[in-house]
Amino acid sequence: MKHLFNDIPEDEKNRILEMHKTQHNFQIINSNVNLNEQSGTPQLLTINPKNLNFGTNQNNSQQIKLWAKIEGKEQSLFYDISGTYKTLLLPKQNFKINLRNFKRMTDGALKVEVQPDLKILRTVLKKSAQKEFLTSDGWLIVKIPFLTLKKGIVDLSKNKGSSTTMDVGNGITINLKLAR
Repeated sequence: MKHLFNDIPEDEKNRILEMHKTQHNFQIINSNVNLNEQSGTPQLLTINPKNLNFGTNQNNSQQIKLWAKIEGKEQSLFYDISGTYKTLLLPKQNFKINLRNFKRMTDGALKVEVQPDLKILRTVLKKSAQKEFLTSDGWLIVKIPFLTLKKGIVDLSKNKGSSTTMDVGNGITINLKLAR
């Protein structure tokens, strides 16, 4: 019996297999998300933002995980996180962000430890941040107010969960893009 792949060149086989693997991984990551049937928006993004949980993807510290239990079942979405930093002294700098130690505050704000991947930016932030906003190993402690989080979640729900940008102050903008 002749197999379907026998007559296909090796590079084309690899391309097809990689495409299938990528689509399959996207389906696995997003298979636990129910969509609102009318809008196509993930149901997770339609609940009260105070009921959302935030954390790090255990396999990628540059991704944020949003999750909640809805009707007894956990739903989650993963977002690649990056940032932009701009001040009068430095030109606009784009960077990736490492995340750890998420904590929801009683007022709904999110407290998280962050570390930009750009060494120059880490140095500037360490020198300019007050001591109470730095961990002993040099990570920056950031508090994102609830209203900023809420605005970001509303933006995500409007564009079916694809992306949002949040101004977190001090010249820093955070970008979230749905992980594929």
